[in-house]
Amino acid sequence: MRLLLGLLVALLLAFVPAGAGETAHAISAPAENWLPIGADQLPSEFLVLLRQNPYTFFRFVNRGWVSRVCRDLGRPMKKMPLVRLHGDAHLEQYAFTDTAFGLDDFDDTTEGSAVIDLVRFMGSIRLVTRDRGWDNDTARIIEAHLRGYQRGLTDPTATVPAPRVVERLRERPVRVQTAFLAWAEGLMTPVPPFVEQATRSGLALLAEQAATGLARLPPDYFDVKRVGALHMGVGSRDLPKLLIRVQGMTSSPDDDVILEAKEPAADLNGLTCTRPPPQSPAVRVLAGAQQVGRLKHTVLSLVPRLMVGTTELRHWWVQDWSPEYTEVNTQDYESADELSEVAFDSGLQLGSSAVSPKDRAAPEHRRRVAEALVKLEPQMKETAQRITDEMLQAWREFAGPESLKERR
Repeated sequence: MRLLLGLLVALLLAFVPAGAGETAHAISAPAENWLPIGADQLPSEFLVLLRQNPYTFFRFVNRGWVSRVCRDLGRPMKKMPLVRLHGDAHLEQYAFTDTAFGLDDFDDTTEGSAVIDLVRFMGSIRLVTRDRGWDNDTARIIEAHLRGYQRGLTDPTATVPAPRVVERLRERPVRVQTAFLAWAEGLMTPVPPFVEQATRSGLALLAEQAATGLARLPPDYFDVKRVGALHMGVGSRDLPKLLIRVQGMTSSPDDDVILEAKEPAADLNGLTCTRPPPQSPAVRVLAGAQQVGRLKHTVLSLVPRLMVGTTELRHWWVQDWSPEYTEVNTQDYESADELSEVAFDSGLQLGSSAVSPKDRAAPEHRRRVAEALVKLEPQMKETAQRITDEMLQAWREFAGPESLKERR
């Protein structure tokens, strides 16, 4: 079931960013050309993570990555039909529950050329095969991803069995509900009283919508038990986020629900090869999650927010967390073949959802995208390799002695 709360009323939600007031950290060039403005204000423990692992650095610099794709392939991309993008497609976005699997996390979803998702994902393949010592398999895994995308364009109804890595990880014990709720509450940090009050007011609006919508959730489903700020994630590290424990289907604490409320990134403007919609960024996120996402939510909704001192209507988006939700870590793969299966399926998901089924000219739209990608394939591969190498060099200079620990 999905809830979609329209533009009903303005709600002010405040957020105290992690690391506020900490001492600035020097960022050396050329890393400063990749990292977002204000990176020198990041908490020291997060900077340690960025220095220790090039993949973590890669995850954090998506905007810098996309800007280079725009720079290097902007001219041919302008001639391509627009598609729905994941916006930050890479291997550690692949996740599963007990019923579904696929790419998740749509903070950066937008419209643009398919090249953006493909080059980004190819970069992630290069980093992981390099780290795992599977360099000889890089080319065939990239080919699997591209074949998956083309297959999705050709047959948007195509499916594959769960990849072996998913089947194996599903055999691990899942947190029981009580342990899951305790873990989630452990992630919450205190918020000011007016933030909690605003959150309660916003969820009361959501409850009204639920009572009359298709979902038909109980009236007290959204009764708030606890609110806290959330400081986790990599690419979304600096986005304002809240965790909210609500009552759920019954008054029993055993079926309480954890909701995440997030203000999406609004910094896609200025990327010349994407086309953010004119609506609130949260509308963009929900549109991407609904068109591309496979992992379904009981709650996937908007909460209106009015910017202080302006009349600009913006929104946060809200979704529920599942105890079964698991992200596939790059260290979870036991072989290059397992990695290839996920690369193919990720391509299949992106290709099959690239064009909206509501598009009256969808078959022709898909055909044009497929033909353009075939022509651009050599340039995409070369660009992915070059940008990956540039990013690694920036990371080495940023990491200093930490980079000596990486695999040679």
